[in-house]
Amino acid sequence: MPKIVIFYSRTGNTKKVAEEYAGKNGIDIYEIKDKVNRKGFFGFIKSAIQALVRKSTPIGEITADLSNYSRVILCTPIWVSTIPSPVRTFIMKYGQFINKVEYIVLYKNKNEEYGKVFDEMDTIMRKKRIRSLAIETNEKK
Repeated sequence: MPKIVIFYSRTGNTKKVAEEYAGKNGIDIYEIKDKVNRKGFFGFIKSAIQALVRKSTPIGEITADLSNYSRVILCTPIWVSTIPSPVRTFIMKYGQFINKVEYIVLYKNKNEEYGKVFDEMDTIMRKKRIRSLAIETNEKK
C-alpha cells in the first residue's frame, strides 16, 4: 500500500517541506484546504486565537481515500505551541480513516514543546504515531 503526505501551510513554509519530502520519497501529496481567510496581520491574530482555544474550523473535503494508504505523513506548522485549527479539524474528521501516522512539524521558537503537540495529535487521532520529526525554521515566505 502506498504512503501519502497530507499538509497544511498558511505561509508556504510547510508546503515547501511537504513537497520536498514527497518528491524525495516518490509518494502522493495532498493539501488541507483552509476555508478561513488567514491573510495579513488580522489573519495571523485570528489564527493564533483559534489555535489557543483549540477551535476546529472549516476545511475543504478530502477526496483522497486515506484508508487506501498504509501510512499518512501529516506535515504541519505549530501555532502558539499547539495544533493549527485546520489541522485539528482534519484530524478530528479524518483521523479514523488513517491506518498509521507519522508527524512532521515545523516550529520557529526554540522553546517550543513540540512533544506535547505530537501527544495531543495522538490523542485526537486515537492512535499512536509511528514516527515524528520536528524541524526548526526561521524562513519567511
